[in-house]
Amino acid sequence: LGRAETHTPTIGAETGYELDRRAVCLTADGGRLALLTSAYDRRGGTGRTVSRVRLFDAGSLGSIGDAIEVPGSASLLSPPLRAADGDVWALTYSELGGFSYATRLTPQAEGLRKTAEESGTRANRAPVIAMSPRGAALAFDRSLRFMANDVELERADMAEPVEALAWTERGLIVGVGGRIASVDPASGAVVREGPVCGGSIM
Repeated sequence: LGRAETHTPTIGAETGYELDRRAVCLTADGGRLALLTSAYDRRGGTGRTVSRVRLFDAGSLGSIGDAIEVPGSASLLSPPLRAADGDVWALTYSELGGFSYATRLTPQAEGLRKTAEESGTRANRAPVIAMSPRGAALAFDRSLRFMANDVELERADMAEPVEALAWTERGLIVGVGGRIASVDPASGAVVREGPVCGGSIM
C-alpha cells in the first residue's frame, strides 16, 4: 500500500479527481488494488459530486481497464472502499439531497464491472456495511437491509441511525447511539439490546 501511495499524485493529475488517502484497498486475491477518487461534476454543471474507482495491478501499478463512475463522494467519517467475497464495495454519499450509495464492483481480467447499487437516505455520510458468508448487511440512516446474491431478503427500521455493524455466529450486532442490539437477519427483528456504559457509538 505504501508503494501505491507514492504513485497517487500522478493518478490524481491524470483524472482531475481528488484522492482520499483511505480510499485504497486490496482485492481478496491480493493481486490488485482498487482506488477511489472524488470530484465535482464539472461536465453536467449540477454541482453534485461523483467518484471514480480504478483497478491497478498491485505489483506493477499498471492500470487495468477503465475507471467506473459511482455517485457521490467519499465520506470523512469512514473508509469509502471495502473488499469482501472477491468484490469491492464503494460507499459514498451526496451532499445534495442527503442520499448515500453502496455500489458493488466485481474485479475481472479486463477491469472492474458494476454489479449492484443500493441507495438510501443518510444525511452527510456514507452507508454502513458488514459482510458475512450469509450476505451483506447495509444501513442507510435508520434503515437496515439484508442482502444475499443481489436480492433483498429483509429490511428493518431501527429507532436511531445505525452507526456500527458486526456479524456474529448468532446474527448481526447493531450499534445505535448509546445502545447495542442483536438483530435476527431472517426476520429483521431485534432479539435483545442493552446500553453502552458511557458515551455513544460513533
